[in-house]
Amino acid sequence: SRITAITGRSGAGKTTLIHALLRLFDCDGGRILLDGRPLESIAREDLWGNTGFMPQAAALFRGSVRENICGGRRVEDRAIDRACEAAGLACRIGMSSPGYDAQIGESGFLLSTGERQRLAFARAIVCDPALLVLDEPTAHLDSCGEDVICHAIQERRRSGSTIIIVTHSPAILKIADDVITIENGAVSRIFTQ
Repeated sequence: SRITAITGRSGAGKTTLIHALLRLFDCDGGRILLDGRPLESIAREDLWGNTGFMPQAAALFRGSVRENICGGRRVEDRAIDRACEAAGLACRIGMSSPGYDAQIGESGFLLSTGERQRLAFARAIVCDPALLVLDEPTAHLDSCGEDVICHAIQERRRSGSTIIIVTHSPAILKIADDVITIENGAVSRIFTQ
C-alpha cells in the first residue's frame, strides 16, 4: 500500500487521469493496470465496490449526516463512528444531540465548507476501501483540518489501502510515497520519496 500524489497546474489533466482510473470513461489509448491486470478487464461494479472516491466537488444530498456517509449502503454504526473520527467530524457533529441523524440541508448548506469536505472524506473511507481516490481532499480546510486528514490518510495506508490523491497541498505531498507531476495531459515527472 502506497500514497501516490498527483500534482500539476489547473487544467493539466489530473482529474481526467483519476476519472480514467475509476473507469468513469474508457481511454482510447494508453494502458492502466490494477494489480497487474488491464483496468478494462475489471468490471466497473467490482472496481467501484472496492474503491472509496472523494471528488473535488462532493455531491451531498438533503438528508442526515448518516445518510450522506452511507450513500445507500448498509454500514454499521461502528464504521460510521470510525470514519467520522478519522475525518474530524465526531467532535463537531457526533456529539451534538441529533448526532449523525442531524439534517444537513439541500446540498449540505447547513454545514460549513470544511464540514462538507470532511463529510465527503468520511463517505469515501467508511467501507475500508482497498483503493482510495481523493481529489483535493484538503482544499477547503485550515491547517488543523489538513493535519487531521493527513493523519487519516496515513492510517488508511497502514491498514492496507492504496491511495491516489490529486493535490496541491505541501502537507499531503510530504506524506506521499510517490509524487507524479502532470503537464499538458502527460506525466512530466515522477518522484519517489
